[in-house]
Amino acid sequence: MLINLLKIGEMCLSNIRRISLFGGPGISKSTTAAYLFSSFKHISVTTNSGFTSELVQEYVKAWAYEKRCPSGFDQWFLFTQQVRAEELPLKNGVRYIITDSPLILNVFYARKYAVPGWQFLFGLALEFEKKYPSYNLLLERGDRQYVKSGRFETEEEAKDIDKELEEFLSINNIAYKKVKSSSLKEREELLFSVVGDLV
Repeated sequence: MLINLLKIGEMCLSNIRRISLFGGPGISKSTTAAYLFSSFKHISVTTNSGFTSELVQEYVKAWAYEKRCPSGFDQWFLFTQQVRAEELPLKNGVRYIITDSPLILNVFYARKYAVPGWQFLFGLALEFEKKYPSYNLLLERGDRQYVKSGRFETEEEAKDIDKELEEFLSINNIAYKKVKSSSLKEREELLFSVVGDLV
C-alpha cells in the first residue's frame, strides 16, 4: 500500500469522526466499508499512531436474511440501534467509524416508506452529525452483478433507489463525494482519496 504513513498522525486534527457510505442496495457499501476498515487497521498497526477505527455494520441486514420487512414504527427501532452502534465506539476513544448504514440513510428509507415521524429522525440525525461529523461517500453502481440474497429490493428497485437517494442528499444539503468502488483498483484509489481528504 503506497500511502504516506508519516501523514496519518495528522488525521487526528480533522473534525471528521465517521466515514459514511451511501448508495442503493447491492452497490458494494459493505464490501467498500470492510476494505476501508481493514486498510485503516493496517495503517494503525503499521504506524503505531493511535489511528483507531471500527466498522459499524447495517443493523437491519439480519432482518433481510430472515425476510422480515420493516413496517410501522420499526424504522424508529432500527434508527436507535444504528445510533447506539455508531456512538458506542466514538464516545469510548475510537477516532473513526466506517459504516455502510449511516443514520441519514436510515432517514432516507423512513421517508421513502412514509414512516410516521421520519422528520424527527432526520432532526436527531443532524444533531448526531453536529457532535460526530461525517465524511459522506456516495457510491456509483458500475456494472457489477446484483446479488439479491440478503436484500429486500430487486435490481431495478435498487437502481431507482440510487437516483432517489442522490436527490434526497442534494435537496437536503447533505454534502457528499461521488465515488467508484466496483473493483479492487477503484477501492484502492478511493482509499487514497479518503486519506488525502482527511489529512
